[in-house]
Amino acid sequence: MPIEAIPSRIQYQWLDEFIHGVDDEAARARMEAAINGKGAFRRFKDILLTLPEERRRWFEFRDRAMRQRLEDWVRENDIEALNEPPWVNGDYSPMA
Repeated sequence: MPIEAIPSRIQYQWLDEFIHGVDDEAARARMEAAINGKGAFRRFKDILLTLPEERRRWFEFRDRAMRQRLEDWVRENDIEALNEPPWVNGDYSPMA
């Protein structure tokens, strides 16, 4: 069964949700401005390069969102998994 890419509108929602959870007001304002208009993802990533702690938090946030999306897709398509996903047992580290 083909697996479709996650639509950019969903990925944009993830950005927006993440940004609303940023405590630093100045960083949050920069991120909010960055995601408006064409090139939003690139500008957002550029800002994260200047904020290492927020960059780490973003990748953790995105990984959780991606995992949930994958689990939902499997369930929605009535697929029976033969094994647990690697993150269930702690065997998966995307940033390693």
